[in-house]
Amino acid sequence: MSEDFDALSMFAQAELQQLRAQALDLFDKCLVDNNPAPIVAFIERQVMSDPPHLPLLQEFARSLQQRLLSLRAYHYDVRDKVIQTFTDDYGVDITPLARPSEIDDYHKIDSAKVIAYVQAHLASESAEELHILTKLLNVSIAMAARLHSEIQLTRELHTLVTDWLDALNATVGRRYWSEGDSTPTIH
Repeated sequence: MSEDFDALSMFAQAELQQLRAQALDLFDKCLVDNNPAPIVAFIERQVMSDPPHLPLLQEFARSLQQRLLSLRAYHYDVRDKVIQTFTDDYGVDITPLARPSEIDDYHKIDSAKVIAYVQAHLASESAEELHILTKLLNVSIAMAARLHSEIQLTRELHTLVTDWLDALNATVGRRYWSEGDSTPTIH
């Protein structure tokens, strides 16, 4: 009997891992396409299944949280590397124009204002140096804009999943409370 239970448990774990991998693939596709519809539909199918796949949703919520932390760190690094390059290689600190406290708006920075600031503070300026700095800054801003969009989408999906988990957990709790069963189980 315990062998049957172990086989069933292994089957459930394999199914969970397969669904989790499918969810992460859909999530990556949503980031590339900037369209959350496929992953939202997947989440809705998991919520509507009987019983709902709570362990899957919990795992996916943890994965989204981890991805959100990684995206935020990468977003900060993009800004930091540009500031470090301007400071270390050219001796111009552009931090007043790209404050760390305003990291969420870094992608909105006006590159023309930054280059004008650099020109005013640069000891020796050449057209080639300014061209390189402008390109570096524009690439950084474009990357930050993409990361900002991915952060927003990931945050929204994480909120969606955790809201569903909270609602499903509350529903299960109320059902068992009203039935008087002291041993509720969540699948």
